[in-house]
Amino acid sequence: MVGPHDVLANGTRVTIGRLRGRVVSHKECQAHPCGTIIVHTVKLTERSTLTWGHNRKWVRIKDQVWTGNYTALNVVGG
Repeated sequence: MVGPHDVLANGTRVTIGRLRGRVVSHKECQAHPCGTIIVHTVKLTERSTLTWGHNRKWVRIKDQVWTGNYTALNVVGG
């Protein structure tokens, strides 16, 4: 679970919904109505697809850049 003040190192593998990628940067931003949060930029490279049965596999996608706060991020274990 990623919190509002957690800084993920560059290269950390994360998932955002059905997409997976690596953290490329972070910055501290003003939160409303007060305080600050850490906003991460992630380069997304793979998407989860459902195969036969309930099996899932990761397939390569065209690279996308996503910038957002901690609420969408999940760190890939390991």
